Amino acid sequence: MRLLIALVLFVNCSVVQCYGITDSSSTQTILVNELVVAGNKYTRTAIIARELAVINNVNYTLVQFDSLVVISKNNLYNTGLFAAVEINYSPQNNTKGVLLILVTERIRFLPLPVVELADRNPSAWFQHPSFSRVNYGLAIIMRNLTGRNESYTFGFKRGFNNAAMLEYFTPSLGAKLAHGFGAKLRYATNNQLLVRTLNNKAEFYKAEGTVKVKHEYTAALRYVFRPKLYATHTLLAQYTYLSVKDTVLDLNPNFSSNNGTNTNTFFTLNYEFKLDRRDYKNFPLRGYFIDAMVQKDGLNILKNENVNTLFATLQVKKFIKLNTRLYYAIGAKVKKSNDGYQPYFMLRGLGYGNDLVRGFEYYNIDAKSYFYVRHNLKYALIKPNEIMLAGSKKNSVNVFRYGLFVNLFNDIGQGYNALTTPQPLTNKLLYSTGIGIDFITSYDACIRIEYTLNNINTRGVYVSFVAPI
Repeated sequence: MRLLIALVLFVNCSVVQCYGITDSSSTQTILVNELVVAGNKYTRTAIIARELAVINNVNYTLVQFDSLVVISKNNLYNTGLFAAVEINYSPQNNTKGVLLILVTERIRFLPLPVVELADRNPSAWFQHPSFSRVNYGLAIIMRNLTGRNESYTFGFKRGFNNAAMLEYFTPSLGAKLAHGFGAKLRYATNNQLLVRTLNNKAEFYKAEGTVKVKHEYTAALRYVFRPKLYATHTLLAQYTYLSVKDTVLDLNPNFSSNNGTNTNTFFTLNYEFKLDRRDYKNFPLRGYFIDAMVQKDGLNILKNENVNTLFATLQVKKFIKLNTRLYYAIGAKVKKSNDGYQPYFMLRGLGYGNDLVRGFEYYNIDAKSYFYVRHNLKYALIKPNEIMLAGSKKNSVNVFRYGLFVNLFNDIGQGYNALTTPQPLTNKLLYSTGIGIDFITSYDACIRIEYTLNNINTRGVYVSFVAPI
């Protein structure tokens, strides 16, 4: 019956359709006094209503309302629950009307194959491709089983890292759905390991046969507080046990804590604040993002807790739509660590993950502190869109999202560290420029291919699987 009502309302919608408003009158106002949600076979209506920027019984101008409809649609996509979202408004009389949300839910149970490149970033692996540095396995994800957007994840992998992981997270607890809770257990072993950096190049050690050079256990609890739509506070407490073979310390005496032991046990406390006003989290084109985090490793709780580090990071991003196809983005991040000893296994500067100056993907810039700034100018060759691959009914399988962009960019950054063994790129200003292609597709996937020239006169083609900014 609810779906039938939704279809009738869609046929009669006359003011707003998805992104636009047909009447541009500056004097007309819109007021929503009723919400109808359809297509949500599993997701609770309250979970969907929580993401809406439109508030019931508030008068909006047409321009305001159109903007809030777009924001609401993006918020629903950003939950990761839906393959397709449509929002319409149906006036019931001259002063009020019904807001209709029609969603297509994603599959709730996903057994996904795991294929991971174990290097610091994808381009570092492609420089010297080796299947010995590939992880493969299976992840079983069960999501939204009770309709509250909770997730259960079990995964295991073999290869460079042998690991098993169990995680649970629910983001919408309490009367206002503002509280979240998560727990995670993980065990990992390696028979080869990144043990040191020489001349800003990673050096690996591989044990003979099936001997394991590292064992690691982690257990974590997470609390999330999201009082409003865009601000999120996260508090994480984690226990870590890490043990390495004596050979690792022979190769790099600074790999472990400064008492020379090959075993580290410590607690971590982490606080993070995020203010996220991006239109689409995985490939934003408009909005801004602020992420501030502070982390203390070693709380002096355990008798043998021999790690003691403190660092903070601040990341800011801004995305601007210049015209219907042209977009500009700028992103900056700074990290500051305490001056004390920091073991190599915790030393993560530039070149790890997406924290890098593009064009230097092949290098480790080990640093306690660093900064970088990125600029991007994007042109949409193919605007983001979606099509149905088969049949006439939308579902999470046959809805295919796509978009293609060409971009010009330049980056600048520097890593700071007082090193006993000098590294040529550490404590040196780095910058680069280049051109790239970004392809976005379903299930939040992004593929980037970039040609970059840097200030040490090296150039190359680099591959990544996340948005650049």
